[in-house]
Amino acid sequence: AYTFATGDSEYLVKTFNNLANRASSRDTSKTGWAVNILNECIQWQPYNPYNYTVISRVLWAANRRRDAIDTLWNARQRFPWNPVVRNELGRVLREDGDFTTALGVFQEAAAHFPDNVVSRAGLAQAHLQLDELDEALKVSERACADFPSDVFFWSALGSTLRRLDRPLDARKVYEQACQAFPKNADFRSSLANVLIDLGELADAEALFQEAR
Repeated sequence: AYTFATGDSEYLVKTFNNLANRASSRDTSKTGWAVNILNECIQWQPYNPYNYTVISRVLWAANRRRDAIDTLWNARQRFPWNPVVRNELGRVLREDGDFTTALGVFQEAAAHFPDNVVSRAGLAQAHLQLDELDEALKVSERACADFPSDVFFWSALGSTLRRLDRPLDARKVYEQACQAFPKNADFRSSLANVLIDLGELADAEALFQEAR
């Protein structure tokens, strides 16, 4: 009634999105109801891409994967310059096992939104899932330079170097990460695992003790 009287749909849309998210995650029989109120959100705010990402999550929770993906492709056309829609599309494609298409989506997103951390992380993960280690390494190296405070890329860089059987280079990365993020126990553990690979068991044990 308030929305009809004032034309201010902000709170109605937020409330309906939250209701749809929570109800469908607890009871998949509510999927149809959730989609209906989200379609009402779209009627009130057709310019809001978040409505589409929530519909996709609701459908995904109900195991309607194809419908969820199609919803995001539709949103991709409606909102071609929205990074959230692009990243969400890439994410669900990866979860659906379509790594090649996901890679294309993230390549495009990383090119269009070079300052978006999620796009770059999705690109690195898609390369890794396709076992394209050299490409994943390039993405992670560039991302570490562009986003030096983001722990994901340091971790991805180190783990990719290990998979490429380059333990000495991985050791340098993890040593830098331990210095940059002294309270991060995961980097100490990762460095310790590299030291095990190199046969330096005493130093590895000391790092595990620090991490613990």
